Amino acid sequence: MAEHIVNVDLPAVEVNKKDLIVNVRADDRKLGTLTVSRGGIGWYSFRDQQERHFSWEQFDRLVKSEFGEQ
Repeated sequence: MAEHIVNVDLPAVEVNKKDLIVNVRADDRKLGTLTVSRGGIGWYSFRDQQERHFSWEQFDRLVKSEFGEQ
């Protein structure tokens, strides 16, 4: 199983004007960057130049479709 390393750059205040940025690595290789903002969540994979963005409502539907209602 891959060893994952997750680094988080936290803003000094609540996520407001600056996104929360999470860099994700597996076995010393960058998988991508997760961004969290007031508008939603985004993912830049290692090779992508464009963010794949989900609004919070889209993300909620995605999680529910994958795992079901709790």
